[in-house]
Amino acid sequence: MDCKDFVILILSYGRPDFLKSHTWNVLNKVKSKARRVIVMSDDDKTIPQYKEMYGEDAVFVFNKIESERKYDIDLLDCYWGKSLSRKATVWARNEQFRIARELGYRWFMVLDDDYREIIMRHKMVRADDGTDFFPTFKEMLFTPSDEHGSIFDKCCVKYFNILNSAPWLYSTAFSQCGDFIGGCKSIMVKKRPWRWKAMNVFFCDTEKEYRYYGRFNDDVNAYVLNGKRGQMSLTLTHAPSITQPSTQSVKGGVTDLYKMFGTYVKSLTSAVACPSSVSVSCMGTVAPRVHHSIDWSVMCPSVLDASWCKDKPLDYRTECLHDVSLVPNPDRKLSFLDSRCEIIEDCSLGKSSIDNFF
Repeated sequence: MDCKDFVILILSYGRPDFLKSHTWNVLNKVKSKARRVIVMSDDDKTIPQYKEMYGEDAVFVFNKIESERKYDIDLLDCYWGKSLSRKATVWARNEQFRIARELGYRWFMVLDDDYREIIMRHKMVRADDGTDFFPTFKEMLFTPSDEHGSIFDKCCVKYFNILNSAPWLYSTAFSQCGDFIGGCKSIMVKKRPWRWKAMNVFFCDTEKEYRYYGRFNDDVNAYVLNGKRGQMSLTLTHAPSITQPSTQSVKGGVTDLYKMFGTYVKSLTSAVACPSSVSVSCMGTVAPRVHHSIDWSVMCPSVLDASWCKDKPLDYRTECLHDVSLVPNPDRKLSFLDSRCEIIEDCSLGKSSIDNFF
């Protein structure tokens, strides 16, 4: 696989100039050779401006009313009513699988329009004074590209390969700079270099289609609801990460909707979607704000160690997983909670592929 085998879908609404100076410009900087297509709904009055700036072939317009009839995404619908129900990105996200197929691609990457930069993070290192830190290499992604694409494109191919490595993995994602708040002592870094979530940047496969739910927090709602059903998402930290403006600081998009209803309703949507493991909490210390909180100990299915199954043959234990392909090496015991990551390592990536991703 190379840059010709996948397409980059960029979701945007009502801000063609903003897209030009942010995500589009960032992709130019990292010298991506992959095809880019801007996904827009037909109620956007700036469609002519998009087509003039980026070209007819770079803009795909879908019918939002037809999409609303097609997908049942209702969460807290009684709260705001139908007049505002179409001012959200959830329909564009659900249409992205169909759009990729119509464009002739199996693999696709989904971006928002507000990225300021993409940087490469490396494994934690120790400085001469004994402190730990994460070096970043912006210039690494800016190196010249070859016929297979740029360094960025090759990183994307790595993510698609991971997505294809396990039948239960439905999306992979870049990390966000906010994941590294606290530096080497942050929870994201200390526990393990991956999390069972996917936000902002999605790597998807049209043969592993899944759904998004809710006008707010559609990405969070997707990975908690689908994760409960065994359709897992994966974010890797020691890899490219994206930087965005502060939440609700940029006009257009869904910012107006967030400001109208507040971040409490935004977070409450995810709690309504999955009340067994999601609650409304507070995030931050200096300037705290309302945010969703996920209890990961009960969030996603985990495979118990084979030793817990008494007096049963190994083939019986694998049948209990409902998918024997989840256990690529039948002679190997699965460890509690981390079994999914071990399966990824067994499925052609190598023993320490996640730790030494690049």
